[in-house]
Amino acid sequence: MTNEPKAVREVHEIRLKLQEQTKNMTILEEIAFYNNAVTESEKRRGRMFKRPDSKQIRKVI
Repeated sequence: MTNEPKAVREVHEIRLKLQEQTKNMTILEEIAFYNNAVTESEKRRGRMFKRPDSKQIRKVI
């Protein structure tokens, strides 16, 4: 691991941090956690992608 690029180390550190934050959550809590993170990011940066509504999702499933 000592020879990996800085960007890879940063991604690894972020993944470990997220794993620590979500380790005792149920699946539904974890989904809510990530959805809230996306919503907060969109508020700061503006929405980059159009989210499908529930009817569109049901058609795919």
